[in-house]
Amino acid sequence: MTGVTDSGAIALLHQMLAISSPSGAEHELAAFLVPALAELGFSSRIDEAGNVIGDIGRGEGPTLMLLSHLDTVDRPLPVRRTATALHGRGAVDAKGPLAAMICAAARRPDFPGTIRVIGAVEEERLSRGGHHVARTLPQPDWLIIGEPSGWSSVVLGYKGKIDVEFRVQSPPTHSTNPAPKATELTVAFWLALREALGPDLDHGKFHVPAATLRRMEGDVLRAYLDVDCRVPPGFDVEAFTRALRLAAGQGSVEVIRHVPAARAARNNPVARCLTAGIRRCGGQPRPLLKTGTSDMNTVGVTWSVPMAAYGPGDSSLDHGDDEQLSIAEYLTAIEVLTSCADELAGEAATGSRRSQGGDDGLPAGRPGPFRPQRGRGIRPGSRHQRARRGGRGAAARLASRAVPAGAGPAPVHGPAPAQGGGADGRPGLVRERGTGRRRARR
Repeated sequence: MTGVTDSGAIALLHQMLAISSPSGAEHELAAFLVPALAELGFSSRIDEAGNVIGDIGRGEGPTLMLLSHLDTVDRPLPVRRTATALHGRGAVDAKGPLAAMICAAARRPDFPGTIRVIGAVEEERLSRGGHHVARTLPQPDWLIIGEPSGWSSVVLGYKGKIDVEFRVQSPPTHSTNPAPKATELTVAFWLALREALGPDLDHGKFHVPAATLRRMEGDVLRAYLDVDCRVPPGFDVEAFTRALRLAAGQGSVEVIRHVPAARAARNNPVARCLTAGIRRCGGQPRPLLKTGTSDMNTVGVTWSVPMAAYGPGDSSLDHGDDEQLSIAEYLTAIEVLTSCADELAGEAATGSRRSQGGDDGLPAGRPGPFRPQRGRGIRPGSRHQRARRGGRGAAARLASRAVPAGAGPAPVHGPAPAQGGGADGRPGLVRERGTGRRRARR
């Protein structure tokens, strides 16, 4: 059997929503999808990481990869269908986008090459599935990341992510002793971290950093911080970690994870063909930049191919208590993806690939033609970088009274290999600076 009807597409998503698949427990959904893909004409399998992979097309020619994820946050919701929407955990993030990709690919069994649909595991955690895909599969010619953008919008970039942990201990003493306490050192470190990020912090803006204090605990003897930093393309991560080392004083700071920012050109072939598909379905395309992360960040470290993110759904409903997807929007997104595949196949057949603008699909910091947009965090020659030649952050200044002379700075473990993860914050719409265009944040 090949192809899928509208009623079949709705039934597929309904069945996917009915199967719980929190991060780390996606096996039941994967087991359901392998035979479901085979029935739709795919060659399907589960790889070593637990990702579902389905291939369709004639096999000789370029590869279009459609990469979304199987997992959801671990907060179950009742699954139900109304006349206009499907409700349930993952309807928006991201079973709706994944189901739309499956259905669009199933409608093009004669694609001149391969359409490879992947449902990855653990995107909401550390993107273990996405990393495995980038390590083990050949680089595709084009890549679409399945995330909610709304049917008439295309996502061109995601902020980067730096996870920081700080720990400190202080000797027992009376509360009136002027020596700094662990709680005071921790607060001072938080303030120094914000200062190191830059003068303007805003989760609503793509081009400036921001920080969220996710966890804080402790007392006068021991204290701990867990901070989620979101950074734009061009952010100087090395200078930032040096500033944190100086600010740590007698405490210890560790960069647990660094996910580079990703930014694709608006006129790269994938974005251009998605835009054409949106227009063909009667929409007015909008380019978006998101302030969360996705597997675009994950695979973009390894693959420098034309890419964009696209999928049905209102991202303001991500992880929410009323996650739902409009049936009409879902079906329209399938048409857009199908049209995009046709456009890409046509360009490949005629060799009419236009200029890709130099930075298609590449993350910030990659060598070559990519031209990252510099963020407003630590910059070479800034007062924050000059501080490393002799200055100290607020926490270090407070701690210096209790640090023996000659004591070295606390050790910092440099950024680990990039690992993606789902966004922790609630989404919304923001405007791109100086353009008037809106973009979403996850």
